[in-house]
Amino acid sequence: MTRNPEQTQRKLRPADHVPDGGVTVIASGDRGNGVQDALRDIEEREGADGPPRSVLVLGRYRGSREALPSSSGGRLRVEFSTVHAAKGREADYVVVLDLREARLGFPAQIAADPLLDLVLPPPPGGGYPHAEERRLFYVALTRARRGTYLVADALRPSAFVEELLRESPGVRRLGEFRRDRTAACPRCRTGRLDVSGSGRSMGCLNFPFCRYRAPRCGSCSQGFVVIAGDAARCTNASCDAAPSPCEVCGQGVMVTRRGRTGAFLGCSQYASDQPCTNTRNLAART
Repeated sequence: MTRNPEQTQRKLRPADHVPDGGVTVIASGDRGNGVQDALRDIEEREGADGPPRSVLVLGRYRGSREALPSSSGGRLRVEFSTVHAAKGREADYVVVLDLREARLGFPAQIAADPLLDLVLPPPPGGGYPHAEERRLFYVALTRARRGTYLVADALRPSAFVEELLRESPGVRRLGEFRRDRTAACPRCRTGRLDVSGSGRSMGCLNFPFCRYRAPRCGSCSQGFVVIAGDAARCTNASCDAAPSPCEVCGQGVMVTRRGRTGAFLGCSQYASDQPCTNTRNLAART
């Protein structure tokens, strides 16, 4: 994970008598469950008669503190810190959260503040992808004396985790990664879609440069309807809904809307930054 040649190098020191170099990747659909899995595994490794151990849970964001259990119990002393505030700290075990591909993931995919470009010169050679985020991840990895647990999203793991598993296929894993049905953004073609804060739609990770939105599926109310080639499908694997794509913009799908004269079909992109006003009568549904 230290590919950046400009990054300060610090040798990782696997603890003695700790298997797999002390690194375990946990595939989990929920941060809280991932933390619980890590704590249970630590307790099993340490045994019933071992000394108390410290566990530092590191989140990329302060809000990740919510993933901590209300009570850890046993001999584990659990604390939370953001990765930014963790420099200089150490613990017997470290649990790293937010390792998912998302705007608020790790690495973060929020566009940099353009004001910074006015006051900071560009790095030599044009910079390195995720250079600052990679430095933070390296800080997180080097806080542990006995072992590190990386809690990654089971459907959309962080690029850092995928890189680690690619380069070190023997790294210990708990849980299984599952294939994500989420399509690439049909507008910009380079971003992927992530659930919005409201949960009512999915937005492109290239926001604010791309503001595409995929609506919630009206059939199952669980998945989201995305364009896949010339067709549309729901991201919920158990839903076989196939709404009609918009024949005008090719990016939205025709969803039921209501107006003054009753229900009709309209393009889901009618309220986007590039609005599509295509409509059909319900009788024209295909």
